[in-house]
Amino acid sequence: MPPRRKRAKTAVSTEGPSPDKLSPKATPYQESANANETALSNDGLNDTGLLRLPVELFDMIFETLWQSCRDCEDVTREAVLRNFAYLDSTYATKQDTLRSLSQVCRTLRAHFLPLLWEHVYACVVRREGGASHKILGERLQKLSKGLLKTPDVAQYVRVFSVSITKYQASSILATWADCLEILPNLHTVQIMCASALITTSLKKTFEDRKFPQIRTIVLPDCAHNFLRACPEVTEVICNEKDGGKLVTAIASSCKKVEVVQDILPEPAILKRLLRATPRLREYRIDCCGSRHSDPWRDCVSPDLLRGLSAFNDLAVLSVTISTEDSDSSPLVHTTEDHVRSAKIALRDTKLQGPKRLCVNYSFYDRTASRNAPGYWTVIRTETHNV
Repeated sequence: MPPRRKRAKTAVSTEGPSPDKLSPKATPYQESANANETALSNDGLNDTGLLRLPVELFDMIFETLWQSCRDCEDVTREAVLRNFAYLDSTYATKQDTLRSLSQVCRTLRAHFLPLLWEHVYACVVRREGGASHKILGERLQKLSKGLLKTPDVAQYVRVFSVSITKYQASSILATWADCLEILPNLHTVQIMCASALITTSLKKTFEDRKFPQIRTIVLPDCAHNFLRACPEVTEVICNEKDGGKLVTAIASSCKKVEVVQDILPEPAILKRLLRATPRLREYRIDCCGSRHSDPWRDCVSPDLLRGLSAFNDLAVLSVTISTEDSDSSPLVHTTEDHVRSAKIALRDTKLQGPKRLCVNYSFYDRTASRNAPGYWTVIRTETHNV
């Protein structure tokens, strides 16, 4: 066999090796990664998704979604003042809508998540049947435990609305108290309803607690022990009975109260309230007796309104009066008498400066519901400078 011929020598380039000859062949994974980098770096190729819409169109969609939330039934101050045992599922629509919007994308989540948690409540029963007191208790406990575990969400809470029941009251109230302590931006607590059977549990739970961040409280008279745990509160609103026990709590523990609402201005209570709130500047009173199961009981007469002139710094007086015929009850007086007495009370205070009288005209809605016979609804408001 003839010998193999030697390979001819090739000339060596003085320019150095070519990069494509020295580099190994790219793997399929590397090719895919390179393609992704190119796509991500090229804004023109990333043209899908909600955020790639024109700014004007996105703003229009955003405003429509937000308007749908604002139009939903919500747990408003007026709803809490009705002192129902609980609210039905229609009051959960807004929260459900906000939760859905917060799960669409990161941008909507950044906007709607704080709105979702701005007002949390455990006073709505979503389903019919079953023991409502158990449903409300379990809801409050679950909500409190969840906020305790997520401080990043807890910072969003501004308003907390609850219905407190007798179901496992001691343990649930203790968990709720722990939760309230870690809510740095909470300023309002609304207790829509509280069982009279839990007075002792409220006292044991809150007698050694302090919530200095709370400024506004709506609560029934039987929940006065919770009020004692809020030394910095400036606004106290009663949604059940005459508020006499709340006045006692204010006198002992709440020295900064400037606004009160629906505490009956009868002479005995008014005398104690005058000593407890020397800096009172605004008084709101429902003259229709709507904080009771009987809408015509304990109505505020015009003569009682005149006693409010004893508050030296009173600048704003708001009265809610009925638009119904006074013949429907001997306790209902004409609107002119209430307005006249309220003006006299404001005029006789020692405050030098502008004073304002707000008159809310309301009617009694007798629409039957499962857990309440009806309620007063404000239909018109007038303002008078005194």
